[in-house]
This record gives sequence, C-alpha cells and structure tokens, in this order.
Amino acid sequence: MRALVVDDRPDNLDLVDFILTQEGAIVTAVTSATETLAIISKNLPDILISGIGMPEKDTILLT
Repeated sequence: MRALVVDDRPDNLDLVDFILTQEGAIVTAVTSATETLAIISKNLPDILISGIGMPEKDTILLT
C-alpha cells in the first residue's frame, strides 16, 4: 500500500509515518497541502491521511 501522509506538525507526521511503515506501507510524508497536491498530480496514493486545519489550505478536493 502506498500512503501519503500530510500534517503540519512534525511529531504527528513522524508517528503516523512510523506506524504505517511498520505495517508495511510505503509512506510519503509531507508538511503542506501544496506538496500534497504536487505529489497527487504525479502519482495517486492508495490512501491519503491528513491533519485537520492545515495553515495554507484546510481542504483538499480530489476528483
């Protein structure tokens, strides 16, 4: 499973990355919605996990 994790809080990002990696996921961890959108435009992950209330954008719409 390819997971994209986005959170502006490094501790949360590291924890989720660690847990998913331990379960065998290939994790890409980023800190902003802008980075998330750039990654998604190139390679859609199997799952997206996002923090709430990101500073740049707090909603990512995928169509």
